[in-house]
Formats: sequence, C-alpha cells, structure tokens
Amino acid sequence: MEKNKISINEKYAVSISELSLLLGIGEHTIRKYLSRTDEFAEYIIFVGSTIRIKRQKFINYLDTHHIQM
Repeated sequence: MEKNKISINEKYAVSISELSLLLGIGEHTIRKYLSRTDEFAEYIIFVGSTIRIKRQKFINYLDTHHIQM
C-alpha cells in the first residue's frame, strides 16, 4: 500500500463513487436515493460542493432498514 493511501474500509466518509464500489450499486442510484429523502441528511458531509457519505452509519442504516432503490 502506498504511504498516504487509505483503504475505503478505513475511511470515515467516502465519495459516492467509492460507496458505489463498496456496495455494488450504481452511482446514479445512490444519488437518486439520497436526494429523495431528508432522512439521510445526517449521513452526508459537504466538502465544498463534493458530497461525502458517512460510510459506517450509512451501511448500518441499510442493514437495519428495508429500502427499495
């Protein structure tokens, strides 16, 4: 592993493209779902205009709720 490279599983917040790779679903589907409800405001961090998702909190939500994408 490169010196300053952190794996997705070690990051607190990930980009939508990283989350897409991690979950195996499309970026468009993730964006559509996140924009559909205010429920996910607590899982999102804005870094400038870039959206970051709190990885573990979002995955825990998916594990405990039946969602339809």
